Amino acid sequence: YGEVEVVLKLPSTYRAWCEEVCRRRRYLEGIVTEAEATSVAVQRAVDAELERRLEYMSQFEALLPDPLLRLLNDGAAGAAHPPRIEINVSGRPRMLPDIDLPDIPKREAALSEPRASAGGDPEAARKLEEAVQREHSARKEAEELRALLVSKESALAAAEEAVVA
Repeated sequence: YGEVEVVLKLPSTYRAWCEEVCRRRRYLEGIVTEAEATSVAVQRAVDAELERRLEYMSQFEALLPDPLLRLLNDGAAGAAHPPRIEINVSGRPRMLPDIDLPDIPKREAALSEPRASAGGDPEAARKLEEAVQREHSARKEAEELRALLVSKESALAAAEEAVVA
């Protein structure tokens, strides 16, 4: 009877697996979107700081004594150029199936709503729109999968009744 019990649990096990795949895909998409938005914001800040430093140097370099200039340009915290900062998402899975089930709770609001950190960035807005379109397509496919799953569960229930009888 242990084998029958395993067979009986297959639909719910498969559903749980689909839900887990969906959650992991949403998490990965959300975290990558967040990392990209953060990277854009950091790069803007670095660019603004570099511009500010260049403006400062153009204004005061000729007036500063050499020791003070060296402190500004050679010191780690005060280098002539702001430090390069990279945001990297590592450990991405090779491939997860394109599964999305509408009744699974959506990613947290901070990851699903348009981010203020994108700040009107057209590239970030485009990526967000693409993600929304992918999610819409995945929902449609999920509905088809759900219908298939319901039919399989019905067939399994009928088989259970036949085994019991």
